[in-house]
Amino acid sequence: PEETYQLSKRLWQQITVQSLAEKWQQLRKNQDAFWEQMVNNELAAKKALSPAAILALEKEYANKKLAAYIFPGRNLSLTVDADPQAEISSKETLAENLTSLTLSNGARVILAKSAGEEQKLQITAVSNKGDLSFPAQQKSLIALANKAVSGSGVGELSSSSLKRWSAENSVTMSSKVSGMNTLLSVSARTNNPEPGFQLINQRITHSTINDNIWASLQNAQIQALKTLDQRPAEKFAQQMY
Repeated sequence: PEETYQLSKRLWQQITVQSLAEKWQQLRKNQDAFWEQMVNNELAAKKALSPAAILALEKEYANKKLAAYIFPGRNLSLTVDADPQAEISSKETLAENLTSLTLSNGARVILAKSAGEEQKLQITAVSNKGDLSFPAQQKSLIALANKAVSGSGVGELSSSSLKRWSAENSVTMSSKVSGMNTLLSVSARTNNPEPGFQLINQRITHSTINDNIWASLQNAQIQALKTLDQRPAEKFAQQMY
């Protein structure tokens, strides 16, 4: 090992890129001017391309120009063009930094200045209907439906396209179903609030449920119930109370 080390140390100083290239050419017998095709059977060997065909193919793809990919939701407006814009019918100051507006379409809007990030606009739609408006046995179903809607697309956008669209327009959305209300919250940029209003508009008027997401949530719920049944303490508590 000592002799090998000393020999390697001495020869290492003599190795250059040019010398390696020359040795490689000698070993390859100058045949590395074209690519080799590795095949594992005779049938594949018969279909192998010649060196000239490979070079021609390389030039063809090198000169081929592909059109730039355009995301389908990039310039898509989610708001229906026919939607009329409501006007402010009345205005009332409720407290400092808290104003109540009544619009011509009957909607009531509360404007509240928050101490949060000034670059963000928070939009919250409140419905006076929650899970207590339905039979008790449907409460779990309502929670599942809310998850499915939240994970699905809106209007013409699929779930994945909506995520991309939201990221490009810097908007986020969440929903919560409580006993007496349903809250739909959207965060947008103050210098570009329109996507936030578009998104909340479409979530209310054109929500969709993706079949795969719904099936996944159903399966997760079934598995959770099976696990619950396997816990004696939980099962005993259910029967007692």
